[in-house]
Amino acid sequence: MDAFKNGERIVHPAFGTGTVLNIEEKGSLKIAFDTVGEKRINPRYGRLTSLTPAEEALRRQEEIEWLETFFFENERAEHHLGGHWHPFFDDALAIIKQLPEILPKSLLQVACADNQKLPRHPIPSLWPEGIHLAWPLRTHGLMVTLKISEDGPSEFVSLYPSMVTGSQHRVRIDRVFVWNGGLEAQIEGNIAEMQVTFFDTLYASNRCFYEMGRLCEFILTGIAYHCQRAGDRIFEINDPKIVRILNKDFPDQKGRKTVPVHTKGMAALIPLEEGDRDEYTFHGSVKDVEEITILDRPGWVCKTTVLRAMEPEMDIDLRIVITRRVWEEIEPPEVGEDIEGSLWLQGYLWYPKPV
Repeated sequence: MDAFKNGERIVHPAFGTGTVLNIEEKGSLKIAFDTVGEKRINPRYGRLTSLTPAEEALRRQEEIEWLETFFFENERAEHHLGGHWHPFFDDALAIIKQLPEILPKSLLQVACADNQKLPRHPIPSLWPEGIHLAWPLRTHGLMVTLKISEDGPSEFVSLYPSMVTGSQHRVRIDRVFVWNGGLEAQIEGNIAEMQVTFFDTLYASNRCFYEMGRLCEFILTGIAYHCQRAGDRIFEINDPKIVRILNKDFPDQKGRKTVPVHTKGMAALIPLEEGDRDEYTFHGSVKDVEEITILDRPGWVCKTTVLRAMEPEMDIDLRIVITRRVWEEIEPPEVGEDIEGSLWLQGYLWYPKPV
């Protein structure tokens, strides 16, 4: 075991860098950490390492590069969580009025960071601390984000519908858009070269793993604002160059001046015009349908293809929550049908790949 002395700079795998203030009884050290304040650590169990000036300079540079992952918005940035309640309620205020009854019955939501031992970045001391509560179940319902205050009552930050059982996707993180207040964020990244942005339902817990370029496994879910069966629309392409390309493998049709294009089987996930960056229009084929009741609203979770790949097994599928309230048809959605509509895309960290 290393022998430490007062004033020495050290590093801890969870708390980051700090300075030894005092060597106490039984060998414990009182350490002032740069990001989390003073703590008592026993070196026998605390995995402390001495830090040379050169090593600390390198760590500081790495920390600066890590912080470039996060784009901190100001108070002028507008986001409308209230609109996400449309699939469940006429008025978002209805759920707000129930908070005095909901909060005492809420469950502390478990996050990846609670159990993951991979190296993580220490959260800067100026960043607010927060927790997530789930009601009525951790699997689906609503999520509450609270800001933890050391010198007063905790503060209510936000409330939003949440679905845990979505589709697992490998995302390469590009940027994290942190909302004013510091405890809510949207993640921008790539899934098989398709750029997506989604609301992170557990940002306050898992932000220590986010890093530009890092591959992470996320669970993503779409919550539909409206949805219906998609008819087969036919468009005529008359651009001569495109027509020649489409006809080159069909000698008997080389004389065609136009080529019909069908939307049946089309897969698409397109940013919603005039919407937030995590809102999309979608079109896709249903692969699976599961009945569900969420927040006392009946509906379905439809596994839907939103991106086609060269190999069918590489298609990008998304589980979309469609409540009866937003389904614009009489009969339920069925496997094999095409559906279309608009949705809010949310997700949470499932597993961060080692850097």
